[in-house]
Amino acid sequence: MYAVKCLCRVWNVKYNNIYCVASLLAGLAQFQETIGILVVDNVLEAIRIGMEINQPHYNQRRVAEAKLLGELYNYRMVESNIIFNTLYLVISFGSLPDATNPIDLPQDMIRTRLVLTILETCGQYFEKGSLKKKCDIFLLFFQKYLFTKVQPLPIDVEYSIQDTLESIRPHIAMYPTAAEVDLAIAEISPQLKNLLGSQEDAEETEEDEDTETEDQAGDETPDENDEEVKVNKKT
Repeated sequence: MYAVKCLCRVWNVKYNNIYCVASLLAGLAQFQETIGILVVDNVLEAIRIGMEINQPHYNQRRVAEAKLLGELYNYRMVESNIIFNTLYLVISFGSLPDATNPIDLPQDMIRTRLVLTILETCGQYFEKGSLKKKCDIFLLFFQKYLFTKVQPLPIDVEYSIQDTLESIRPHIAMYPTAAEVDLAIAEISPQLKNLLGSQEDAEETEEDEDTETEDQAGDETPDENDEEVKVNKKT
């Protein structure tokens, strides 16, 4: 669809006006739900393809797509689990155990900018309840990811990190070494398991409720044989 193509080419829009695209899409989706689904799918796919290709001349486009994803969350076009799944994908895609990521070299900072773009766009809404816990846990893994980059970080990246974290977590603990980050992650492992377990229980509950609703609907449907018997009796 031409409309989907135009809405996905968000890099043609001024960065500070990208929220207008998300607002327009949210309005259109009320009447054409398919458009919203297609745009979200295309944006998520483009973010993943960008990490596979990893060409510097696409960096501006990739930042714009990350900005749009954050704005789509602000306009309730995507759920928080999509945001966190994307954030974890950005810092882990293509990584190898005990080896340098061939598509995310230590001197390459584009993924860091993508994470910061998403967080500064919609991170202010992750400040209560389970969303706050999820964000705090992700920020620990993000700090671990930063230690895979050249140290010290470029000054502009360092300032961007400080500005973003001050806006969403002004009192966050920044660890000076990778070993301390690993220790902090190990300490929250039980909390992480409980959080994931509660999510699985919630999903199973939703599936059970859906199944129960379908069963109830099936029970309420009149049986054709019963109707035939009723007709014969009347006859």
